[in-house]
Amino acid sequence: MDSDQLLRFAQAAKLPWIPLGRSGKKISISTFWRWMTCGYCGVKLKVTYVGASPVTTEAWIREFFDSVAQARLTGQHPPSIRTPTQRARDIAAAERELAGKGIGRGAV
Repeated sequence: MDSDQLLRFAQAAKLPWIPLGRSGKKISISTFWRWMTCGYCGVKLKVTYVGASPVTTEAWIREFFDSVAQARLTGQHPPSIRTPTQRARDIAAAERELAGKGIGRGAV
C-alpha cells in the first residue's frame, strides 16, 4: 500500500502495523477521530477531507506517532486540561482535606 494513499479511519484502523490498544484490541475508529480533533500530547493527527469525510495517510499517521513520542520524551507536551467536573471534584477534595486539618472557610 502506498504511504500517500488516502485512508478513511476504518481503513487506517486495519493497518497491520498499527499497535493494539490497551485492551489488546485494534484501535477504534473513534480514537482516530479523537486524535484528529483533540490530539494527544499536544499533537493532532493530520487529515484532509474528501467530501465531508476526514481521511489521512500512513505517512501522516507515522508522523503523528513520531511527534507524540518526541513530545513525551522531551516532556514538552502541554498539561492536560481539566473538565469543569474534574475541577469541581478536585476543589471538593481539597476542601475536605483542609477541613480534616481544622482549616476551613471562614476560619481566621
